[in-house]
Amino acid sequence: MNINSCWYFTFAAMLVRDLPIYKHHQVSSLAWAIASAPLMANRTGNLHLLEEDWCDDQFSKHAQWLMRLDLDPSPLISWLEQDNQKLLGKRFESMLAFWFENSPFFECLIRNHTFVKNKNTTGEIDFIIRDKFSDEIFHLEVACKYYIGVNHSKQWKNWIGPNGHDSLLLKMEKLKQQVAILLGDAGKDLLRELHLKSIPSRVLLKGFFFHPFHEVHNAVSPHNAHAHYNPGWYVRLSELENFADSTSQWLILPKTYWTCLYHFPLEENQVLSGTEMFAKANELIQLKRKSLMLLQVHTEENMVHEISRGFVVADKNF
Repeated sequence: MNINSCWYFTFAAMLVRDLPIYKHHQVSSLAWAIASAPLMANRTGNLHLLEEDWCDDQFSKHAQWLMRLDLDPSPLISWLEQDNQKLLGKRFESMLAFWFENSPFFECLIRNHTFVKNKNTTGEIDFIIRDKFSDEIFHLEVACKYYIGVNHSKQWKNWIGPNGHDSLLLKMEKLKQQVAILLGDAGKDLLRELHLKSIPSRVLLKGFFFHPFHEVHNAVSPHNAHAHYNPGWYVRLSELENFADSTSQWLILPKTYWTCLYHFPLEENQVLSGTEMFAKANELIQLKRKSLMLLQVHTEENMVHEISRGFVVADKNF
């Protein structure tokens, strides 16, 4: 199998959005969190999923703010360090919290409110936000999820987390529960504390869908996937040998870079040949027992640019 075949460049064209290149990966991640297309279309069950137009509008409003932040990212870096969130979804939520707390367009009224009854947690909400210009107040649940497709299926149960846990079906069911929480007694009590009667609930759902490497020419997307969702590919560890004879075009992506498009200096992370990547990927998966993300990249004038991205997953998980 020729790993340098042109499908990589064609498939990657869906991934690359018209975003500036930022110097700092934390700012690039925040820009992606705002500007990237939603994972699912806004017709999914009874969920009000924020649409691509909303994301485009917010990025347009915040473009200069992000450029200024890239000149001095220390507030964002300090925020993320103090929050110290290791899990991808929690780090994504932390970035959005920084945005809502520091944006000239929003006021964050509530973040991570936990409902407790008889010393037991009964639920949690991510945010209650006020739009300063429209004065609209809304409840917002946020998530960043990466799912790989199995069984060439559109069914949500066949879109699974890269370590074999979670699924798109379970996530969508959980979101339905989360957006309904303010309708219960505890939610109504919280609204009364905020001097509010009722507010709409919305979902900001970002992420990637990853297709089997050998099916990318005939990829199947989940039911109601957004038309412009971020795509990737995946291979099982036993298939990784197909990549071993390729040239220096691979980067094993640290998790703190998973939520940004990769356009950074050569010295920021090591670019590997196919042989080096094959050996390192085997070592890491055997050691950590977790999937890892690869980038296919090209290098130009000391800068490394993302072409496509994919997961290497442990065979036992699927």
